[in-house]
Amino acid sequence: MINDDDTALPSGPAWQAARKACQTPLDRKRLAAAPKAGWRALEFDEYARSCHRRRNRDYATAHSYRSALKHHGSKDAQLWRKLFRERGSLPLPPRCPKELDYTPPSSGIGSNHRYWAFHSPELIALIDARTRAYFNIPEVSSVHPHAWIASYVWFQKEQAAATVAA
Repeated sequence: MINDDDTALPSGPAWQAARKACQTPLDRKRLAAAPKAGWRALEFDEYARSCHRRRNRDYATAHSYRSALKHHGSKDAQLWRKLFRERGSLPLPPRCPKELDYTPPSSGIGSNHRYWAFHSPELIALIDARTRAYFNIPEVSSVHPHAWIASYVWFQKEQAAATVAA
């Protein structure tokens, strides 16, 4: 039996992974709207790959396709597609191993974690100290990544406010 929702989905092997990722009728409706909005299969594939990165994976997963389906109509997605086409529609290069590594540090925030791969050791130590002070985390305990991120975001906001005030 053929489902009426599936007949409107884009066909061809290029859209196969996106079709497999659809779990709900809303997902199928969004996928049917993607080619009508001007998305090509390669573009959508690369957008899904960059939209929601999974740990230790450098390819689009079902979850990243669903995330891309939710946001493919947004202004950011349209800008991404425009820039992708201006670059010649070339696939994105593979991410460096530092970005793919999701091994949590054994104690505290380490520079091998994907969120902090490109921060200097001084900045990592500063944010780590601010996080411990704010959340009252003892030195023997590790800092949870979400607490570290919250502290880092707040640090960025403080720096931006100081720049505007100066």
